[in-house]
Formats: sequence, structure tokens, C-alpha cells
Amino acid sequence: MQSAQKIVPDVVSVSDKLSHAIVADCKSGNSIKVDQDERYRLLTPNDLLRHVAFHDKGGLRHAVCYVDTADNHDRLREHTAFPFITFGRDCELHGSFELDDLDKALGRISLAGMKEPTYLYPFSHEDKDYVVIPHVLRGLLGCIFRPPIKDFDISNPDTHMAVLKAIHRYADLISAKHQHDLAEKIRGILKYVMRENREL
Repeated sequence: MQSAQKIVPDVVSVSDKLSHAIVADCKSGNSIKVDQDERYRLLTPNDLLRHVAFHDKGGLRHAVCYVDTADNHDRLREHTAFPFITFGRDCELHGSFELDDLDKALGRISLAGMKEPTYLYPFSHEDKDYVVIPHVLRGLLGCIFRPPIKDFDISNPDTHMAVLKAIHRYADLISAKHQHDLAEKIRGILKYVMRENREL
């Protein structure tokens, strides 16, 4: 017998104003397991309260959706009747939450010019070295063992940028000045860690 007890949503967003929750399962692949989809169909507000705190427990309603990318959407939608929030050039709702205000708000959201908030950054150039050093060492090892890397040299500015891009998921989205500041932070850490006597 299927049970909603076995599901663990990726995101649960609750609106006190609407007494409503969106239960989202994020999909990076191109298939949805039948048993998982069925468990979501069995989900009740009481099951949901295992994951979230809500003041009006008796009035809570919810809707289940999948979050996917435009690349995989056509294949995923064949496996379920639940709505989708799909990220591509824009963020678009496919299907309905059966709540007009919510459908309208999520119908289509332009992502043009939007960037990830800086609080998601793993570190900044203003952080103390002891915060950044583990990231740099992980990135350095990743660059060394990622074949093949030509002319790998820790004194080379290209190496500093390669390490930055290996450990900072938004490196390509930040300004050139911010990239430079972070690369300089990495250069200083490599100089310290490697105990170089010469300038890097």
C-alpha cells in the first residue's frame, strides 16, 4: 500500500494569508517514478504538517507541483498530471494550482537581468582566510586532477580563475571587479598555503 509518509518534499512554501502551501519536488532528470507520483496524490494536510509549522492547522490547503527545466519539461509532463514550475528563459507555470491569485502570480515570471542573491555565495573576498581556505584547497585539488590541464601553475592568474570557477557556482555571473577581488583572495591564500618565498 502506498503511503504519503515516505515522501520528503524538496521545498514547502506556506502562505499564512492564503492558508495554502505549495509542495514542490525538484527534478533534474527526465522521468518521474510512478510510486512517487502516487504518494504525492495521497498527501494530506496532516502529512504536510510533519514538515512545516502552521498556525491554522485545520484550514491548511495545499497543492503539489514539480519544478523542472525547459530542457526536460516535455518528457517529464508525460508522467504526471501535477502542475509544473519550469525554469528556462523565464519561469513559467504549466497547469494550475486551482487558486486564481496563485496561478496569476506564477503564470510567467521574467528572469531577464535577474541574478542569484549574493547571500548564496559560498564566500566573499572580505571573509577571513580560515573561512575561504577549505574552499580553495578543494578547488585546487579538483583542478589538478581534472584532466587534462595545460600549463597548470599556481602562480598563474588563469589558475586562480580556474580555482574560483571550480568552487564559486556564480563566478560567471558576478562583475569583472568582483571576479578580480575573489581571484586575488585565492592568490593570497595559495601563496600562504604553499609557503612560497617568491611572489605569485
